[in-house]
Amino acid sequence: METLPNANPTPTPAQTVRHVLLATDAGAASARAADAAIDMAAEQQAVLLILSVVPPDRLPHLGHLHDPEAARERRDRTIRDLARLAASRGVTAASVLWYGDPAEAILEAARTQRADVVVLGSRKRTDLGRILLGSVSSHVVEGATCPVVVVPA
Repeated sequence: METLPNANPTPTPAQTVRHVLLATDAGAASARAADAAIDMAAEQQAVLLILSVVPPDRLPHLGHLHDPEAARERRDRTIRDLARLAASRGVTAASVLWYGDPAEAILEAARTQRADVVVLGSRKRTDLGRILLGSVSSHVVEGATCPVVVVPA
C-alpha cells in the first residue's frame, strides 16, 4: 500500500479517522484496496462508505460486447457484498452507486461525505493507456482535500 503525495499526508495515529471512503471499480485491482479500507475502518472504528462509479461509455470496449446494465449490476452486487463483508468484521458500512466521471465523482463523494481518507486501487497501465485514459488515482490524489491511500493491484 502506498500513499501518493498530496496536500494532506496520511492521517497519523493521533488524528481521528471517522469516515473512510473506499472507491472501487469492482475489478480485481480494487480487491486489495477493499481489504485495506475495511482493515482501516475496523482499526479506527470508522464508518466505511463504499462507492462505485459507473462511467459514461466514451470508448468502445475492444474484443467483447459491452452490456452497460450488466456492468451496473455487477458493480452494485460487488459493493453490497463488500458492505456485508465489512459488517461481518464489525464495521458500519454503506454502499452507493453513482454515475459519471469516476475521478470527479470520488472527489465529490469525499467532500460531501466528509471522508477523512480515501482508499482506492491502482492498476498498472501502459504509458499509452495512461495517456489515452488518464489515471483515476492520480486525478483523485491531485484534487483531494483529505489523504488518499492508493493500493497497487
